Amino acid sequence: MPKVPVDGAIVLEVGPLLDRTDGFTYEDSIAYNETNMSVTLFKKTATSLTATAITLTSGGANDWTFKAKGTYEVEITAAQNDTEGVVWLEGICDGVWPFFSKKYEAVPTNIFNSLVLGSDFLDISLVQWLGTAPLALSSQRVQTAVLLSTTIDTLASQISFTLTAGSADDDAYNDCLIVVTDVSTATQKTVAIISNYIGSSKTIELAADPGIFTMATTDLIDIIPYKGPAKADIATSSELADAVHDEVIEGTLTSRQLMRIFLSALAGITTGGGTVTVNFRDDADGKNRIVATVDVNGNRTNIVLDGT
Repeated sequence: MPKVPVDGAIVLEVGPLLDRTDGFTYEDSIAYNETNMSVTLFKKTATSLTATAITLTSGGANDWTFKAKGTYEVEITAAQNDTEGVVWLEGICDGVWPFFSKKYEAVPTNIFNSLVLGSDFLDISLVQWLGTAPLALSSQRVQTAVLLSTTIDTLASQISFTLTAGSADDDAYNDCLIVVTDVSTATQKTVAIISNYIGSSKTIELAADPGIFTMATTDLIDIIPYKGPAKADIATSSELADAVHDEVIEGTLTSRQLMRIFLSALAGITTGGGTVTVNFRDDADGKNRIVATVDVNGNRTNIVLDGT
């Protein structure tokens, strides 16, 4: 559904207007004041539907303009476009079938500019995201729900270093975000995830080198709570693959088991051809994946499957 910005003047496209007699000829010369012209503006929200008659004009508030092949545009004023939700036009007049506009979604200007025009950034609520009101940002330090602000004391590598100050508890900052600010260039920052924290030595271990700039001792450190899942709770690619392959597809057979059975049927060794029992072997020729009992015409009368 196309979007339009609410609380602003918009243009809705109506048509095509088709000849009432033959039902398919485009009517390109319908005037705003055509005989018996009647146009209604509909506005629908989750809980209400309003219908308001509008008076078309030529060059006025509800300007009626021909575009092409029976299609016209109608200007809707900002005062009329005052409701977030779905907005559309329906109309009738002599000589044509009843006509309609597309249905448009009237959204706040910020959403329209962000998602449609790309001329703005989508507004978000930090209170809703963080669960608490954020503090103001300083010129150098990140002050939003900060657990710890300190500096790098010693640096073993770009993924392991100690802090000048910090908790004495192991794992206190595990899975938190760490923001590192270059001590000499306040605009130079990098962000990473802490994979491990050793309280006795105040050692930070990062999940990966962020690779933005070379971190050094005395660089500024801010540690921020991370509301995403802990690293240990994020499934690996192997775990995701296993979850897919072990999903039951039919009966008690999983996707993994069915693939083994398919391989046996399509490319496996067979035994018992010409008899009433035909066996389809696994790839290693170690077991029967399919045991098919057939009649004299080759019709299967019983099947035993083994996808294990």
